[in-house]
Amino acid sequence: MEVNSGSKLISKSHVHKPQLALDEKRGMIPTILADSYLKDISNFKVRNDDIFVVSYPKSGTNWILYTLHLLNQLQKNEKVIQQMSPVPYMEFPEGYDVAKAASTPGQYVRANDMPSPRVLMSHLQLELLPRELRARKGKLIYIARNPKDVAVSFYHFASLTTNLPGYSWPEYFTKYCQGKTHRGLWFDHVLAFWEFAQGNEDTVLFLKYEDMILNPTSTVTIIAEFLGYSLTEDNIAFVVNQTSFENMKTACVPLNAGPTKTKNNNNKNKPSFMRKGKIGDWRNKFTVAQNEFFDAIYEGKMKNTGLHFDFGDQ
Repeated sequence: MEVNSGSKLISKSHVHKPQLALDEKRGMIPTILADSYLKDISNFKVRNDDIFVVSYPKSGTNWILYTLHLLNQLQKNEKVIQQMSPVPYMEFPEGYDVAKAASTPGQYVRANDMPSPRVLMSHLQLELLPRELRARKGKLIYIARNPKDVAVSFYHFASLTTNLPGYSWPEYFTKYCQGKTHRGLWFDHVLAFWEFAQGNEDTVLFLKYEDMILNPTSTVTIIAEFLGYSLTEDNIAFVVNQTSFENMKTACVPLNAGPTKTKNNNNKNKPSFMRKGKIGDWRNKFTVAQNEFFDAIYEGKMKNTGLHFDFGDQ
């Protein structure tokens, strides 16, 4: 297997299909997506009441999507259907199988026929999202998670899905720190949206995964107010209860899983793409040296940004 790095092809025997393209801004992304989908997504027609949920992967996207699923029904005074249907993942093909992307439409196509208000999701960098969204049309909710827990969660995720290369933990850690894993450097992704959110509070909501764990009632209330929803305290309490991690594992369809590397097709025994949902699980994976190395990078990148994260410090 070869990895495309500009005009240079690098042999990587441990990389699984599909082929991945490496560039400075986007990190490792499926080549077919860059060629076939990104131009269409840039030109995607945004509606005024669209809600885009965006994040660096493994940061709580499904959590926000399920919260919106419940809030939207309560706002409309509809009977609440707890099971959530998949939300269009803008840059992925229908079926989530990248290997079939050449002959499969992107999920952004399905969004064109959806009734308003639409909820859409993406892991794209800010500069790759629809131009109209970047011009403050529609609403954007960005969810960020501390980068150490993201690294560990993403490492386990990559070991399960055939859509991503598999690495040993030391290999993955090195590439993650270099921005050479899927979706590029965490700092670039998160800080771009953090800066975009400043002064744009009416159209951009920047949330932290850790706040959702530690202050779920406050976070759900903030989301409802951002969307202009008028809900009762009982409504908010219901959403908080239903979006607990254990409840979500049964009610929430994993939206970005794709085919797994296991041959076991029994849904009961399939590996879960939702693991622990805790703060500080990175301690079970990072070595002391890795932690010190990453802390030095973090301090340099985050200095003077005004953005801080809870790492579950003991």
